[in-house]
Amino acid sequence: MEQVKTLNVAIVGGGPGCKAIMDMIFAEKLSQLRMKVIGVACTNPEAVGYRYAREMGNYTTRDCRDLYKLKDLNMIIELTGREEVANEIRRSKPDHVRLMDHVGARLFWDIFQIEEERIAERQRTEESLRKAHDELERRVEERTFELSKSNALLKREIAERKHIEGKLRKKNKELESFVHIVSHELKTPIMGVQGFSSRLLKNYPRKLDEKGRNYLKQIQACARRMEIFVFDLLSLTRISHVLCVFENVSLSEVVKDVASRLQPRLKEKGIKLAVTDTLPTICCDKERISQVFENLLVNAVKFTGHTNNPRVEIGYEDTRDFHQFYVKDYGIGIESKHHQRIFDMFQQLKEIEDREGTGIGLAIVERIVNNHGGNVWTESEKGKGATFYFTLAKAG
Repeated sequence: MEQVKTLNVAIVGGGPGCKAIMDMIFAEKLSQLRMKVIGVACTNPEAVGYRYAREMGNYTTRDCRDLYKLKDLNMIIELTGREEVANEIRRSKPDHVRLMDHVGARLFWDIFQIEEERIAERQRTEESLRKAHDELERRVEERTFELSKSNALLKREIAERKHIEGKLRKKNKELESFVHIVSHELKTPIMGVQGFSSRLLKNYPRKLDEKGRNYLKQIQACARRMEIFVFDLLSLTRISHVLCVFENVSLSEVVKDVASRLQPRLKEKGIKLAVTDTLPTICCDKERISQVFENLLVNAVKFTGHTNNPRVEIGYEDTRDFHQFYVKDYGIGIESKHHQRIFDMFQQLKEIEDREGTGIGLAIVERIVNNHGGNVWTESEKGKGATFYFTLAKAG
């Protein structure tokens, strides 16, 4: 196996973010990349990250230009978020040293968090497998003396054990696939950030003209899309691996909060939101159900289109076994052949241009609703709007 080359990193900015990144690197949480912190620069010697670097025996300085003297320095991570600092580093650093600015550092931190969650889940999975294995071994030993009478039971237990192990292996594969998808999907926007940044650095070192500003806008667009994509993926994986917190929740208050957050979008399109006054108080995970209403309402706004007196409705019906809700728009509608596909990951309809969408929003809705013992579906025809229904189980 090819040995991974160590990446020597220096950090500019000695705040809490500096300490957090140092801890992650020291703990080697990002297994695909070997990194080493060799220096920290900060104008405030009392900053927590700066003091931590000194305690760990790292080189520290108050002038970031002193970092250039460090032998084998490969990268500088700029955490101050100040444009003048980043510009000064770009201007003065050696050519062989790369710069990760504040936006790039934030995305880098998100990747660290994803890796940390994957490792923690894997450890929990391995512990569950060990406990299941130990329990089955104990039961087999207890019944060895009556093997002739309990042979059928033993076979059943072995089959159960294989089933548990298969589920755990599947979970591991899902987690590994998740990390692979994140790293793969980030390649294109990362290349955009790096490519346009290099052009700015090479061609416009002192002053940006209109062409330079256009490059900067494209860099910002790439970074923004990466941020949204990582956030949605994290939301999706946490739904499966973080336990729901059930409590009595007023859905009228939940919808009111969601509508308040989305008011700028509604106002921009001139959409009137009508909410039934019969929304109940139910036992559910408030944060998750809030996300369901928000994703469905955002989806309705996207597909409302340019109609006269655009309107979106949120309604409720109390059935015998379930709470049933709906979000209805009067927009462009969805063909029946797409009714199920739109709930799959990374699926987007081509009828609208959605630069910020990731194709994960409805997948998140379906997973949350299923975790609450309910179902979600849509009823729609092309050109006649769409109604998204979802049910939530009533408390036993």
